[in-house]
Parts: sequence; structure tokens; C-alpha cells
Amino acid sequence: VRSRGLGDVYKRQALDGPPERVFGRIGSIAVDGSGRVFVVDVLNDVVRMYGPDGAYLSSTGREGDGPGEFRSPEHVVLAGEDTVLVTDRAGRLSRLLVQQDSLAFDGVVRLPATPEDACVLGNVIIVQGVPLEGEGILHVYDLRGKHLASFGEMNAGANLIIKETFTWGSVVCLGEAGEVLYVPDFSPEIRWYRPNGSLVAIDSLPDYSVTPAEPARNGGG
Repeated sequence: VRSRGLGDVYKRQALDGPPERVFGRIGSIAVDGSGRVFVVDVLNDVVRMYGPDGAYLSSTGREGDGPGEFRSPEHVVLAGEDTVLVTDRAGRLSRLLVQQDSLAFDGVVRLPATPEDACVLGNVIIVQGVPLEGEGILHVYDLRGKHLASFGEMNAGANLIIKETFTWGSVVCLGEAGEVLYVPDFSPEIRWYRPNGSLVAIDSLPDYSVTPAEPARNGGG
């Protein structure tokens, strides 16, 4: 992976080399205003930080359910210059602090849904995911992890599996507009929301071919 002309910063799925340069699977990457690079390794349950020159600086995390541990972390987003937010498949939002080029665990929040994506809009975090209970597919938290609101509708599928699959998607925080863009993975529809849940607009991708999904009969594929 190359970033801002820094050369080879990481080796993905390399079989050997220094541990800080070998990754099982990169889930996501974020770059802060100073050029530091934060990389999530899904298979090794770790977050690593590199300097603008590609030099390894710090890492944190291991497999587990305790403080500073992850279960398949996938998304990393930045909240300012010294706060790193990481979501994992166990439905947790972990907060890490950057302290003199090292990473330190600073708390964790249980989410109402398994997160599929996340972004930061001003002083709130937007997490996309299908909730285990309750309503909404976009969940709003403050930077300390307090739940503020949930909104957005699930896909109206024939059963729960179809609903969840066709609700998976990505979120993009549009800072200047103060809006959240939600893009489903398997639908041409795009929705703009404000952080309070009000729907701003709906649009569709042109020439998008929708593949219908129905429950299999008699348990067949």
C-alpha cells in the first residue's frame, strides 16, 4: 500500500518480515492531519500507527473481550488529532488516544448493532448497522460514547436475512454540509440525513440493475 508518496508502508498478507509490517487482513486505513497513518488488522485484532515517513510508531489490541481488546476490528475513524475510534464485529466502539506517538486505550462503548461503517461529523459519531433490538440503522453518539439518537429504515425484505443484507452499506459524513450520506451496498438508493434524523434528500444511481432476492423454497439454494 502506498500513501502520499511515502513508499511501501505495509505488506498485506506477507508471509514473513517484521511483525509490525505483516498484516492478516487490512480492514480500513485513516490518515490524520499530521500524516500519521492508522491501520486496522482484522485477523490479528490490532491497530497500528505509522509516521508520515512510514516508520512504525505504536500498536494496541489483541483478541478478547476486555479493555483494549478486539473481536475482528474493521473500521477506524479519527475524531480530532488525538482520538482514534475503532469498531469491531462484537458490536463495540473503542476509543484510543494518541499520546506522543503512542496509542493508549481510553474506553469502550457497547453498540446496539454490529457496525458496518462509521464516520465522524463535528462532535458526533455516526455508526451504520442493523440493531439487535429497536429501530434505526444509523446510530449517533457523542465523542465519549453517549447514545444520542437512532434513525433510518431497514430494507423491507421478506425475512430478516434479506432485510439485513440489503441494509448493509456505507456512511459518509459531509462536514461542510453537516449531513450524513448513507449508501446501501445492494440498492441504487442514496439518502442524505441530518444528525437529528431528518431526511434531507433521496437520490438514485442511474442505470443501476436491481437483483431481486426471495426466500429459497424447500430449503434449496
